[in-house]
Amino acid sequence: MLTATLTDLDTGQPVTFTTGSTTLCTSLTNAQGVATCPATLALPLIILNGGYTATYAGGPNYQPATAHGAVITI
Repeated sequence: MLTATLTDLDTGQPVTFTTGSTTLCTSLTNAQGVATCPATLALPLIILNGGYTATYAGGPNYQPATAHGAVITI
């Protein structure tokens, strides 16, 4: 499962998860500012692209933000 956390705890905001040019899902943040994406089936594509990107478009009070998440293998 992929996750992204908005540090301002902005609830109900959309976060889009992508890898390469593929959109994996768009999820809304919960009360803790966390958005999750159940992209388990896309794991090979995520590994091939070196991770995933979470994008928050911003809102009336907050600036847009983008972050890259790497794949950790054990």
